Amino acid sequence: MKEIGAIIILNYNNYFQTIEAINYAIEQEGNNSIIVVDNNSSDGSYEILTNENFNKDRVHVIKSDFNGGYSCGNNLGIKYIESLSIDIDYVCIMNPDVQFTKNDTIINLWRKMYKNHLSGITGLQITNDMLVFNNISWMLPRYKDLTLNNLGFLKKKISSIYYKELRVNTDHVALVDVMPGCFFMMNHSDFKKIGLFDENVFLYNEENILGYRAKNLNLRYGISLEDFYIHNHSDKLKELEELKERIRNKKISYKSQMYYAKNYLKIGCIKTIILKLTMIFNLMIEIPMKHLFKKNSKSEKIKYE
Repeated sequence: MKEIGAIIILNYNNYFQTIEAINYAIEQEGNNSIIVVDNNSSDGSYEILTNENFNKDRVHVIKSDFNGGYSCGNNLGIKYIESLSIDIDYVCIMNPDVQFTKNDTIINLWRKMYKNHLSGITGLQITNDMLVFNNISWMLPRYKDLTLNNLGFLKKKISSIYYKELRVNTDHVALVDVMPGCFFMMNHSDFKKIGLFDENVFLYNEENILGYRAKNLNLRYGISLEDFYIHNHSDKLKELEELKERIRNKKISYKSQMYYAKNYLKIGCIKTIILKLTMIFNLMIEIPMKHLFKKNSKSEKIKYE
């Protein structure tokens, strides 16, 4: 077991947080190359990251000629490490807002993935100091799940994609269908079998597509309940407090969802129309109403304080 891996960190107009992520990655045990992909940032990120005092033999900063989104950027990083002719065992996908509290997280995950014959593994995700069980992992969404989850008033009552229980082995590893895209590890050769990320989606649903492809190839994913990482998602949540940004973000998500439904779940015309209607209802009615309710609630709170 060589324990040689590549950690891919995708940056877009966020060099400060990316530098923090690089330092977390450097501190991790194991023989890891760190590939930082600047997704054609407009804030001078590439120049700043290139000029940082990192070990250039270990930290490689490359730039994409265009912003092709999450899938395209991460694929560029994986292909770059392959072009160096380094025989890597695993690839870690790590968002800039991911942090570690222990230096052995990645090496522990690799050993568990190897021992349990898994193609991919992740740990517990602590998001903004909260352990949100729906963020840890989930079952592969079917068509019914997509339509129900698009309707927020039903989602809370019928959340069929989220695990209510997990069967855990003696290594404290449980099998799951889908791993969250902010941080996970994949066996490099199995990642190539899957075909890396589907670059037809710009953002969102990449994890579902990977999970679908893995399941079709009888490849297994796992989650270690002994290892965790921190996902500092507060900046994104602040952005989504603005109604215009939330709707824009949701439209991108729904475009990817429709691609997943059509190209992987192979839905027909009638199901496409129904799915589209759930998206329209959410965008035009549910999201504005929730935003208004939340805004009024905040106003009332300020009024009585």
